[in-house]
Amino acid sequence: MIGDGSFTSPPDERIIPGRISFASQYPYMNGIHRLRLSLEKFDCLSSWAFVGIVSEGIRIENQTYSNRSSFGWHLGRQSIIYDRQTSTSHNYDGRNIRQGDILTIIIDCNQKTIEIKNERTLNTHMISINCNFCPLPWLFAVNFNYKNQDSMHLLP
Repeated sequence: MIGDGSFTSPPDERIIPGRISFASQYPYMNGIHRLRLSLEKFDCLSSWAFVGIVSEGIRIENQTYSNRSSFGWHLGRQSIIYDRQTSTSHNYDGRNIRQGDILTIIIDCNQKTIEIKNERTLNTHMISINCNFCPLPWLFAVNFNYKNQDSMHLLP
């Protein structure tokens, strides 16, 4: 579980008052990888979360989404992160993500893309990764506003 204080924090997790950041310990170097996240608690009116990737070896910050090698999406907001910028102009809207939603994240190292799919709404969005900013291997990363005690699970 990500975001529940009852677990032992992995070494790549940082808890900052009001925020929590986490990156996988498994680096993705090649192939296609599918991750499923269940949003167990998510207050869609006041919460936000970043899900995406960062390059391995990049220190996890209290704001993973502002890291120079971050690529991904804001849940609860309409912005995506890519090429060191935040944008709302790429037909992505994470404001329709709700508590109980299951999100599939596809990390395609071969095509250098990541994709998010909401299993409830069937909305999908893909980002092409600029390897000049985010070289392989990649780590799956999460950063969210923890003041609402939001939590998500990585599903098998």
